Amino acid sequence: MLDTLYVAVALLGALGAGFLVTLVMVPIGGLLGAVVARGVHRALHPGQDAPFSLHLPVAVRTALFSPFVVGMDSLGEDSVPVLIVLTLLCTVASAGWTHALGNEVAGSRPQAPSQLSDIELASVRNLLEALSVEDLLHEWRWSRRRLCTDPHRAVQLRDLLLEELEQRDPAGFRAWLRDGLEQDPGQHIRGDDAAGGAAAGRPR
Repeated sequence: MLDTLYVAVALLGALGAGFLVTLVMVPIGGLLGAVVARGVHRALHPGQDAPFSLHLPVAVRTALFSPFVVGMDSLGEDSVPVLIVLTLLCTVASAGWTHALGNEVAGSRPQAPSQLSDIELASVRNLLEALSVEDLLHEWRWSRRRLCTDPHRAVQLRDLLLEELEQRDPAGFRAWLRDGLEQDPGQHIRGDDAAGGAAAGRPR
């Protein structure tokens, strides 16, 4: 409805517009509108070219502004209700545009990385202390796959696993480090029975 009323008044103005408005102001207004639309699009979407479908509607609206002014002037006192209606419609349209823009900007923001909280870290640490070495080794192998789906949490979990494995078998852990963490830790980390009292004597 906003566009229909705007174009109707502009066409009325075009009928009575002079040479300056028709052949000079209209093209200049359209060009300026296209330039502004391109600049706004680049500011909101860096690195992306503005499509022609974005340039054209804006250029048409700005090109019709001069005839619209002439049309409003030709309406005289009757232009007051038209101006009021246009103002209300513009307000509603602007509110909708602002809301849509806010949602777009919010959706484009990178999400904060998912990480374990301090409470979760303490809970996981207690859980790992209760696991056997074989279970810890299984968790270590399984956590490698989580690096692709949830890297931040996976890194935190692997740090806790490294701490626990080192406490269970310090000598085997050092041998594993020398061999490289990409190797399977089961080749060096001994089971609970073989590790003896290494885990039993550590501080809790």
